[in-house]
Amino acid sequence: MFLVLRYWLLSSYKIIVSIIYKESKPNSMKHYFLLIFSVPFFVLSSCNKKRDEPKPYNPYNVYPLFPLEKEDTLSDAEYKVYSDFFSAEIKSAGNVNLAQQTNYWNSIPNNFPLDTVRKTHGGFDSTIFVNYNKINQKAYVLGNKIKIPSAKVVLIPTSELIYYFSHKDPLSQDGLNHSQGLYEKYSGGYYTISRVGFNADKTEAVMSVSISSAPQNAYGYTALLKKLNDNWVVIYEMNGWMS
Repeated sequence: MFLVLRYWLLSSYKIIVSIIYKESKPNSMKHYFLLIFSVPFFVLSSCNKKRDEPKPYNPYNVYPLFPLEKEDTLSDAEYKVYSDFFSAEIKSAGNVNLAQQTNYWNSIPNNFPLDTVRKTHGGFDSTIFVNYNKINQKAYVLGNKIKIPSAKVVLIPTSELIYYFSHKDPLSQDGLNHSQGLYEKYSGGYYTISRVGFNADKTEAVMSVSISSAPQNAYGYTALLKKLNDNWVVIYEMNGWMS
């Protein structure tokens, strides 16, 4: 392209010189004027064509779309716990990224200091742990029913998590680079929560929470909550694991 442009400039210079000294013939003039006007058009067309070519796929700024899963039936009482929990957890505006499928692999630690919690806060019948274990035998699919005043909840379907974490060697550099695309898309990482275990009158509850902010940076904990003035408040948190 630059050679063509150079040739065009040199030819134009010769035409100008020939006009000045009146050495150009009519036929030559037509030829040169055609050259003058056609070459720039060719050059500009080539530039536009190159500029309009689509960019190659880049997993860090082009993300495939994944549909949400069909939600399972959860009680309004459970969504109230989730909403109050995140309303207290999240203070700044933005998105709360949440795995649409609940976790069921976080069991209550055997050394959970329930007696200490009872001495400080009273109540907390151990049946909430029994109910927690019973309801978390499998994963459930959440719906868009968690309400947070300061933020928007963005659900991440399981198919999307599988896509980013299904590399044949997830701990290799290629595998880590592939999963990094998820954290580029969902800035700040994402939460995973369990189903809620209640006591009999639904005034006390327990749930597990996991937070993943990078391919090898995640942790989880168990939260005890109590209903105070119609709002669920976290009374105690116990760290469970970290990676």
